[in-house]
Amino acid sequence: FLWQTDFWSTVKDVLDDALRQRRPEGILDATKDFMLDRLDDALEPLARGLGGRLAWSQMKQNALAATVSETGGARVAAGHIAKLMAADPNLEIHLVAHSAGSIFLGGLAQLLTTNGAIADGPLAGSQGLGRIVTSCTLWAPACTMEVYDQMYAPSIAARTLKRFALFTLTDQTERADNCVDLYHKSLLYLVSDALEVHARIPVIHEGEPLLGLARDIDDNAELVRKLGKNWVRSPNTMPAGSPYASTARHHTDFHSDPATLKATLARVLADDPVAAKRAEKRKLVQHATQAGLRSRRETVDRSG
Repeated sequence: FLWQTDFWSTVKDVLDDALRQRRPEGILDATKDFMLDRLDDALEPLARGLGGRLAWSQMKQNALAATVSETGGARVAAGHIAKLMAADPNLEIHLVAHSAGSIFLGGLAQLLTTNGAIADGPLAGSQGLGRIVTSCTLWAPACTMEVYDQMYAPSIAARTLKRFALFTLTDQTERADNCVDLYHKSLLYLVSDALEVHARIPVIHEGEPLLGLARDIDDNAELVRKLGKNWVRSPNTMPAGSPYASTARHHTDFHSDPATLKATLARVLADDPVAAKRAEKRKLVQHATQAGLRSRRETVDRSG
């Protein structure tokens, strides 16, 4: 699915307006803002009030409408996918989503994988299609923990949504990221602290827990236990091609990070015997080629 939200431009415009409206409180206070992240504290409520909260809410509603609506594009596609799967028992479905795409795919995953009536969430009462999704990989998902609990967790527990994996930045990296050079943490922190239902109030409580924030995953011991090694924190030093490798350092990196893409492909192909045989054949050819090159170099060296 291609879903062009242009939310990034909206965020930039909102933050630009918030920065212009913020009243300086003197040189000393302005310095503290930058040194102690106080600028972010000041920008968050302004961004929320200047249209950021409304824009984010509308985008989430549009994402869910793709399956909640009887004529939604993802709902129509899900019906065709279910028919294809019924006709071909070898057909596999693999889901991958980045950032807000996790909200869009949440409804699709729930609709495809639920047996019988859907019990919870925006799709409650709809009839699930009872299919199997072979793998689901979410990169830095911007969905709330509530969306995960409603739309992903039941199917993961029922084993109709298999091989679930979560890729996030480490919290240190998340805090070192910046959102369009104006907000001094990642986009997910802005969403959690300013744009979701429960905004952050400094000192009193944090923002809305998100599935893509390491801070919020660490606070959920049961989720950490269930994810196990399938929670991949980036950047890490795992070798390229490993299903646990990622070198993303910014929220926007995941969809173009070679290590993340190879890791995701490894997860998609994990139980595919044909793909495994092809990969093994490629390795054998590569080793034979390298051995041949070494042999020719040795011959040249000796003759020289």
